[in-house]
Parts: sequence; structure tokens; C-alpha cells
Amino acid sequence: MQEINNICRAFLWSGDYFSHRPGNVSWEHVCTPKGEGGLGLRRITLWNVAALGRYVWAIEAKKDSLWLRWINAVYIKGAEWWSYVPTQDSSWYWKRICEVKEQMKMIYTAQQLTNMQKFSIQECYKKLTGENEKVNWSKFVWNRLTLPKHRFICWLVMKERLNIALRLRNMGIIDDPLCRLCGTEDETHLHIFFNCPFSLEVCKSISKWMQFELFGDSIDSSCRKVLTSRRSRFQKQSLLAVLGAAIYFIWLARNDAVWNSKIDIIRYHVHRIQKVCIDRIYSVIPYKITNRDKSWLRDRANSMMICN
Repeated sequence: MQEINNICRAFLWSGDYFSHRPGNVSWEHVCTPKGEGGLGLRRITLWNVAALGRYVWAIEAKKDSLWLRWINAVYIKGAEWWSYVPTQDSSWYWKRICEVKEQMKMIYTAQQLTNMQKFSIQECYKKLTGENEKVNWSKFVWNRLTLPKHRFICWLVMKERLNIALRLRNMGIIDDPLCRLCGTEDETHLHIFFNCPFSLEVCKSISKWMQFELFGDSIDSSCRKVLTSRRSRFQKQSLLAVLGAAIYFIWLARNDAVWNSKIDIIRYHVHRIQKVCIDRIYSVIPYKITNRDKSWLRDRANSMMICN
């Protein structure tokens, strides 16, 4: 299971089967639900405990099966299961089930297992992992109309885990923390997306195109502005998709400045944001939307900036 975790971690952060590269976000946080700020992956070690918990429940609830009869005849032999301790010569899998029983004691009582009509691995897993505080930006990041690669970058932005210059300087990797797009201030998450002159021009053009003041002082304020507006659900999702695309392409422009020492004109990036968003929305457009929303989307498509 640890090897599987290592493979998944390496693939997520480097695209390889094996890698020593550290992740931008700890694996524990990656494996939390999306609504709690993670990627929704399972912690397979705890899922394995929850799966084996079914056997602990079956023994405690005295279910009838050939395997349970054999277990009672060979190992338990009439002893009280909840306080049972395996002998040294027990098989490895039986010792493992007994270890799981000790972990189950932390979340269940014997009476609770006895009264349980059906055992749910999912519910047991939730109890083992515990619940974290919900994040208020999950609707923005995991918006259906947003491209998956845009979602991932937005997730890193909300976690403040992009490899921006200030973070790299604090890690001792580089010496110069100035913004790669404007060179006037330290490159922070807030600056690069909302205070940098380059980003402000992109945001201004996008807001004019969407006929909505999409960008605020931060991503949180921008999301609140969209979600509390009097727009339809479809239009809100479209606005959030545009916001996510703008963040993605600003980060792309920043990386282009770092690795290729070039910064394309604002018009070029705005056109890319518009085209990608319109194509994505039309490809996954809900089956049922109002004629008003269709007209609104058609107007946005017709008013796209032309860039040669």
C-alpha cells in the first residue's frame, strides 16, 4: 500500500512512476474530500482498515457463515471477541484482523457494531479520517465548466502552493523574489494575479468582455462577487470558468517569462482565455438552459477579441 501511495504521489507531481520530488501539497491534504480542500483521493491504508472492518463487524454481530464458524472453532473458541487477544502462533491475516479491531475500538463500541444491520465501508472510512472544516472556494475550483487543468492550478492557488518567486526564495532556491511579469514587487500569489500591471490589464479586458466586474481584491472576493450576483446558475458557472482560465493563463505567461524570457502582448492572452472558455462551455453545455442564457452565451462568443 505504501508503494501504491508512492506511485500515485510521483505521478501527480511529476508524471512519472517513481520520483523523489517533494509535492507542493502534503499527501494527507491531497487525500481529503474536495469540499474540505483536497483532491478527493482516498487514503488507501485507512480504506483497507475500513474494508477489513467488515470482518470485525461480522464477528461481533455474530453473522452466520462457514468462515465465521471456522474462525470461532479455531481461534476465538467462545472467548469474548471485543477483548480477545490473538496468540503468538496465529496466522498473519488473523493477527491483522485483530489489529483492525483495536483501531475500530477508537470509532465504535461493541454495542454499536452489534446493532448495525449493515456495515458500510464508506461510513467507516469517514469516521477513521474524521471531518475537516469545509472550504468556501470548492464551488469555484471544481466548477464543471472549468477545464480540469485550470481547476488544478486554481486549487494550488487557493492552497497558496504554486512555486512563486517569493516561496522559492524562502526555500533557498533563488535569490530574486521580484515578479517576473512586471519586476516592481515581490512575486506573491496576491500580487501576480491581482496587483501586477500585466494581470490588471488582462482582468480589465476580460471583465469588459463578460460585461461583469469579475475581479476583486482577491480570488475569494471575486468568487463571492460572482456567487452573490443576480445572474443565472449557468452564467455564474461560466463566469467562474472564465476566472479560472484567467488565473491559468496568467500563470502560463509568468512561466513563459521565466523559462523563455518573453512576455506576449495582453491581447494575445485575452484571446486565448476567450477561445478556451467558449469552446469548453459549448462542449459541456447543460442540456436544459434558458433561451436568455443561450442568447447571453452567443453574444459572448460573437464579441470575442480577434487576434492575428
